[in-house]
Amino acid sequence: MVIEVVFGAAFGAGMLLLFVIVLPAVLTSTWSTEPLPAGVARDLFLAVARRARFACRRIFLWRTGRQMANAAIVGVLPGTRRVLFSDALLERLDDRQLAAVFAHEIGHAKRRHVLSFGAWALGYFLVAEWLISRYGPDSEAWSAGLLALSLVFWILSFGWMSRRFELDADLFSLETVGDAAALIEALDEVGGLHS
Repeated sequence: MVIEVVFGAAFGAGMLLLFVIVLPAVLTSTWSTEPLPAGVARDLFLAVARRARFACRRIFLWRTGRQMANAAIVGVLPGTRRVLFSDALLERLDDRQLAAVFAHEIGHAKRRHVLSFGAWALGYFLVAEWLISRYGPDSEAWSAGLLALSLVFWILSFGWMSRRFELDADLFSLETVGDAAALIEALDEVGGLHS
């Protein structure tokens, strides 16, 4: 039983690592993206990245048909990491706001929020599966109920952890660009597109 759990954990970790390495290239190849052209926005982003000591492979313009105002950093390794800024975000925000949003996204990467989520999720579900299979009742209905209960707890804890990580990224943005008003204005500006 222990060997199966260890093998399952090793296999899951290997698949997660492969996913993490390949995902940035897959997303920028399948989504409508192109390298952000030289100009004011690109220079601004490179200056914020230097200030935050943040390395990425490339910065992309993410064409969404102006339907989504969002920014994202995909990839955890500097050599594979890509930064995406949607067309709607670039059009709606001024330079101060864009710098604050980019610093916020860098905060997620620098504080390793994605890795923390991944490790926590992998550990949580491995332990839940092991506990249910080892100590759960033999009834499939009870096992399904316990699995559903563990999913409810996962969703609640995910929400709690997500809010903490967002606050941490906001604080990183404030430390990096020193402009809380710009981040607040950016959230107010793009909130309508997300709601």
